[in-house]
Amino acid sequence: MASVKIKGGDKLAKALANLSRKLSKPGTLRVGFLENSTHYKGGQSPAEVATYQEFGTPNAQFPIPPRPFFRNMIKNNEGTWAATLEKYLREYDGDTEKALKALGLEMEAQLRDSIIDIQAPPLSEVTLILRQMRRKDPDLKVTRQTVVDVKRRVDAGEKSGLSGTGAKPLIDPSAGEDSGLLLKSVASEVKT
Repeated sequence: MASVKIKGGDKLAKALANLSRKLSKPGTLRVGFLENSTHYKGGQSPAEVATYQEFGTPNAQFPIPPRPFFRNMIKNNEGTWAATLEKYLREYDGDTEKALKALGLEMEAQLRDSIIDIQAPPLSEVTLILRQMRRKDPDLKVTRQTVVDVKRRVDAGEKSGLSGTGAKPLIDPSAGEDSGLLLKSVASEVKT
């Protein structure tokens, strides 16, 4: 086995030691749907709804297909986070908490953009008709029986006719006070 000797390692070690002394304290950044989020009217947390949407519910009676907005955000942006954090550490003279908070705000925006960007898979006709029903009756309680009844109507050929914003996955403009809650619930938190 050949060996390779790298020169200048002492300079790197010195630079890292200097940077380490400048850092104020270690910290942890969390980005996503945190515990203190406002819950949906039905009692579900945004984290629970995000999980169903992200991974789907293939074994449910009325399955939801996966819409991987969180994984897409990570795949599309993770390569930039280290450089962004480095930029903020320099900007805030090593203040870890301020740098992580700034990075957290950028990651929140990236996650919201990913939610907005999801277009596929499209919503089912059952979901679209349920949206129409909620527009007409914002107090409608969607039960298992409601879904079964709408599924029968769809199986008989009924179509919603919804398109555009009305048919957008992950953002339901007919959800009343719950409308946009997934987007509004994206947050970040720094613990030092």
